[in-house]
Amino acid sequence: MIHVLFDTSALRRVNVTKSVIAKALTRLAQERKITVHVPEVVVKEYSSGQEQDCRKKLSKLRKAIADLRRIPLSKELEGQLSQASVGMVDLGKQTMAFAQHHLAEWLKASQAMVHPISDRHGARVMNDYFNGQPPYKEKKYRDDIPDSFIWQVVLDIFDKEKDMSVITSDKGIKSACESTGIQYFDNLAKFVSSDNLQTLFESALALENLLRCFAQNQDLKALLVDEAKELLSTQLVGESVTDYRILDDNMEGTVSGVDDISNLDLELSDLYYLGGGMYAIPFVAKLDGLVDSHLFKADYYCMDETRVATIHIEDCNDHYFLVEETFPLRVLGNIEVDLQSDLLESPSIKSNEMRDLLDHMRIQMIEVYAVAVDPQHEVTSPYTGV
Repeated sequence: MIHVLFDTSALRRVNVTKSVIAKALTRLAQERKITVHVPEVVVKEYSSGQEQDCRKKLSKLRKAIADLRRIPLSKELEGQLSQASVGMVDLGKQTMAFAQHHLAEWLKASQAMVHPISDRHGARVMNDYFNGQPPYKEKKYRDDIPDSFIWQVVLDIFDKEKDMSVITSDKGIKSACESTGIQYFDNLAKFVSSDNLQTLFESALALENLLRCFAQNQDLKALLVDEAKELLSTQLVGESVTDYRILDDNMEGTVSGVDDISNLDLELSDLYYLGGGMYAIPFVAKLDGLVDSHLFKADYYCMDETRVATIHIEDCNDHYFLVEETFPLRVLGNIEVDLQSDLLESPSIKSNEMRDLLDHMRIQMIEVYAVAVDPQHEVTSPYTGV
């Protein structure tokens, strides 16, 4: 039995209601091939974060409707906005209810073990806190206390089950895993594509045939890439980006639009099976994206003129400007396709049958798991003389 534990950083990157990869994990759990573990700390952090995010977005939506009603409009438009305003009440209730309960439904479907916050972990957590032991980044670093409670659950499981993995993008927990010899993966996609998991799907022949399909039908491969580019342009809006070149106090921004996807490469040698006729094709895309962030007004008035010329600003509030800036972005993700056919399991599949398979293949979903500013991108320092 393979055991896998999610920390908060990993779970927040998974859309458990839509992700094909999450459904593949659920299917393996239901077949008793893996056991999913989630500490209660993670459940609480995830759920409270979802609720806060929903409240913020609903508040912006209400404000946008209210602002529209203040400008001159036709009676028809005023009536529609009035209905939208009334409908927001019900929409808000439904959205908040979903935010509070959808994780619990996925945990139940995946037969996950939720590990309660344990009193006996307290002494170990505080001992590591004062000594700066992983996952703490340094001594007495309070932000890492929740991660330390998560780590205690990891140690409890590893003490009994050596075949376990941790899914995390947190540097502190990664460091702790490395020092203890516990296997970890940056995201769910990398875990499901690992050799151990792919063995559970028994998919070697199907993957080999699918690779041959793409190799013999480059024109259909190109059509798949074009379709993926179109979907990715929409999918990327709202994704977060963190980089020192972003002007925000926390170096964080949000993708608000895509200018051009110059390149999208399919990593066909790394494609993997998700079960149920679903396949995941990893990709790397390069594109120009509009990134929104917030800049303290006092900082803006001290900026170098050359850098000022590269950004667009709008008034946000008394203290901050909303900044829009174009960055070259590098995106990693998966294209998930549906190929419900026994032919892929056949050792004697013919060329015309391969082409017919690809011709009817459709993208079910695109999942993005990393967005970063191109490391080669150079920008003028925002402040003169720096």
